[in-house]
Amino acid sequence: MAQSKINDQQAVKKWAGALFGSAVAKSFYGSKLMASTKLVGKAGSMANAPIGVITDLEQGAGDLVSFDMFVQLKGRGTYGDDVLEGNEEDLTSFTDEIKINQVRHGVTPGGKMNQKRTINDLRAIAKVKLERWHASHFDDVVMTTLGGGRGHAKDLYIGMGATAPIRGASEYTQYDEDSIVYGGSATSKASLTASDTMTLDLIDELVLNAKRGGKADGEFRMEPLEESAEEYYMLTLSPEQIHDLRKDTGTGGWLDIQKAAAASNGYQNHIFKGSAGEYNKVHIKEVNSVVTYNDFGAGNNIKAHTGVFMGRQAAVVAFGSASDKNLRANWEEKEKDYGNQVGISAGMVYGTKLPAFDGKVVNSMAAYTAVSKSRT
Repeated sequence: MAQSKINDQQAVKKWAGALFGSAVAKSFYGSKLMASTKLVGKAGSMANAPIGVITDLEQGAGDLVSFDMFVQLKGRGTYGDDVLEGNEEDLTSFTDEIKINQVRHGVTPGGKMNQKRTINDLRAIAKVKLERWHASHFDDVVMTTLGGGRGHAKDLYIGMGATAPIRGASEYTQYDEDSIVYGGSATSKASLTASDTMTLDLIDELVLNAKRGGKADGEFRMEPLEESAEEYYMLTLSPEQIHDLRKDTGTGGWLDIQKAAAASNGYQNHIFKGSAGEYNKVHIKEVNSVVTYNDFGAGNNIKAHTGVFMGRQAAVVAFGSASDKNLRANWEEKEKDYGNQVGISAGMVYGTKLPAFDGKVVNSMAAYTAVSKSRT
């Protein structure tokens, strides 16, 4: 006999929609750095945000979506009466793809003897707990995607040693040498010392690297964010990296950096609001968790944190439909153990990707620094 469900279709739709909306709103990356986009090569343009969203899979079957990113033009033009026809430049793009998979979690309040509340109370409690779990899991997925790997932190919902942020979906894209900057005088993982912490000089180097090339040389240049006719970049740092940056700038210098960020609160784009500071057209965001390592340095014993420097579409998130109602989340309730227990599950279907062209990461760079303070 089939197991009976204690919900109806109206309840499924209501709770599934509410779960997705609340989970994304409670996630840092979903609420602060993400924006929907119609991808270049299909319609529209790159989202003016560090994280672009693909929705192509929501209305159809499949677990893989391809997207195009177009390289800037490099031709030097035609002058005077020289013939242009036949000398036009081809639009050049590269194609990347994201594989998605289902992510579910469930709760049960136990048997009837342990259920002190009504089923409606249990639904509300389950919704709160599951939406918070999905929000935290989503942040871990996006954070490690941007960081280029799982790292060594013990508190992530992603298993230690994972090669993909979501098992069965796209694997991590690691940063190439041209997309990495190290703190202080370090030039490699092995040469990082305990004193090579986050500084303004490192931010200047990131900006300099982001502005190199990008015209007739055919090199792919990081696409900056835009606000009020100005170009900006975004840098996410851990609280420990922010602590070291404050020491580098001094009290007065850090106050000036905060004042510059406060002025951006009037901008229309939500990604510029709530920055910890602004320096050299870089908005600095403090995030509670970044990709961390404990094996840098010559002795493999230096703790390092990963700052992520971003332009437009540094990462891409693709959502699929989690139910036959074309909803981004799925909510299921059912009785089990002959009606003695209730199980409640909630799931989302998505995947993430760090775009890469010719083996090189585009629109983001990793900043590996030691930290003078550590929570572990």
